[in-house]
Amino acid sequence: MQLAVWAGGEACRFPEGTGPDDDPWLRAERDEVRAEGHADLVRAVAGILEARRVAASSSLRERLTALADVPADKLIRAARECASEEDLLRRLRR
Repeated sequence: MQLAVWAGGEACRFPEGTGPDDDPWLRAERDEVRAEGHADLVRAVAGILEARRVAASSSLRERLTALADVPADKLIRAARECASEEDLLRRLRR
């Protein structure tokens, strides 16, 4: 039984030099999870600004969505420290 399980696992392994991103389904799944996580982060930043009473334009969420490469800690720190939407975006461009 153990040998059969091991053989089945070996058959499912990725060929040498490949990984999860080489599988179209796994790559799409990973991209979707990342996008959902970033959307949650954008909502959190908007909530922080609202709680701090920092005025935000209706396009801010869209602009933040375009900044998917900015690390989460930098987004949150900028939201907690900024004085305005313009200041927030300036901090994120650094």
